Amino acid sequence: MTLPELPRSAVPEPGAYEAAAQWIREMRELQRRRRPGEGLREHKKRLTRQQISDTATWMFAERGYDHVRIADVADAAGVSEKTVYNYFPTKESLVFDREEEITAQLVGALRDRGPGTSPVQAFVASMEDEEQRYGIVPPEAVWMLRAFDELVTSTPELVAAARAMTSRVIAAIAAVLAQDLELDPRDPEPQIVAHALMGLWELRESSMSRRIEDGLTGQALRDAVRADVARAARVLETGLWALHLLGQGRQIAGAARAMNEARREIAGAIRDARGAWRAMRSAQLERERAERDAQLEAQRAERAERQAERRARQASQRARRRGR
Repeated sequence: MTLPELPRSAVPEPGAYEAAAQWIREMRELQRRRRPGEGLREHKKRLTRQQISDTATWMFAERGYDHVRIADVADAAGVSEKTVYNYFPTKESLVFDREEEITAQLVGALRDRGPGTSPVQAFVASMEDEEQRYGIVPPEAVWMLRAFDELVTSTPELVAAARAMTSRVIAAIAAVLAQDLELDPRDPEPQIVAHALMGLWELRESSMSRRIEDGLTGQALRDAVRADVARAARVLETGLWALHLLGQGRQIAGAARAMNEARREIAGAIRDARGAWRAMRSAQLERERAERDAQLEAQRAERAERQAERRARQASQRARRRGR
């Protein structure tokens, strides 16, 4: 179920970073009330952690990552510096505050998928669940997505932290896949699948940035990003169908569908390759004709030069004979 949005009148104006932090906190709390089985103490701790992270993120966006100290964050969030460190061991983790939650969500989706569900399908469904949980970002709030993306991509420490976080999530995914397939997590199969699945997550992030730059917002933005993820997932599904069979008891019907899809894609690739080959062959023949023409022209020029030299010698000989 898509959760409600905040009233658009509440969305802060572009550049209102402190208001953005408060708006994000209110949006999260509106969409994620007290969790089932969560005690009041745990609930308050989660909200405090969330408040610190949101405050820090938008302070970084406003002033620059290097110009904000942990003490500044603590003061703005109304907590002690020790409290900040109790929740966040590093400055970078203030921005990437959902690593543990995201990892648990993705691993759980893969571990608990049904016998007819492939890893790709389970992974995509998990990403869509997250989108549903956080609702559709109002058009007026898209500037916040741009600001966050700019913060992360322009800060070397955050770029490195994002890579490290991705590596840890990949390791967790590989571990659950290896357990399901009775393999070592370091084996090639779970490793390559884990990297490919995490690639879907990263593709969604890059698609979001691209589609925002294209001017899309609201439901149109969500639909475009989902379509991009679906296209990438189809490519993975075609390549990973054999592994899916190994892990899910050799589902013949699913394999047949994957093979048919693969055949269609291969047939299309062959058509494209043939067209490219014909174009390349045509270009090659054209180059060969041009080379032959150039050789013939060079030969004609060489013959003309030799003829001119012979005429010159003959003329010289006739002149000497007359002089005698």
